[in-house]
Amino acid sequence: MGLEYTCDPGRPHKRFGSSDQADRFRAELRTQKRWPNETLQSLYNDICRLMSLAYLGPNLELIDVVGRDAFLEALGDPSLRVCILDKSPLTMEEALCIALNLETLDQSRETET
Repeated sequence: MGLEYTCDPGRPHKRFGSSDQADRFRAELRTQKRWPNETLQSLYNDICRLMSLAYLGPNLELIDVVGRDAFLEALGDPSLRVCILDKSPLTMEEALCIALNLETLDQSRETET
């Protein structure tokens, strides 16, 4: 007795197409965390890569907000996140610039003491 298979021509695209891959990249984006000793620029680049794979299409305002929030969450430092949000960045790039400035100030304070 042989096995019977049914084939849905649309199914491979639904299963293996860009929609499922985008879902996977969105899941990676939600769980992205900064590694110990990882630079802010490296984290930013990883988030940008995941954003371009997770969100296809021209909705730039949504992408800016989601990217900014993903970057801030991935920092893994609630106090740094609050300090950055206090400066009201509108984009992930603005959040990166603020984070770099705050991290530089923090490092310079550490070397002074």
